[in-house]
Amino acid sequence: MNNRTVAGGLLMLGLWSWFVPGFSGFFFSPSDVTDGEAQIVSAIFTVGAAIVWFQRS
Repeated sequence: MNNRTVAGGLLMLGLWSWFVPGFSGFFFSPSDVTDGEAQIVSAIFTVGAAIVWFQRS
């Protein structure tokens, strides 16, 4: 697994938490997450993806 794969995974997590806040899986009830908290988590994942993407191997 290389840096681009990890960055892609982090970006997908960031997009998922941005567009589907509070999702806890298909078998669990949604969590009580506000839109602002979901956007903060999404920003953290997205910035982490950018850092990993541009990191030298």
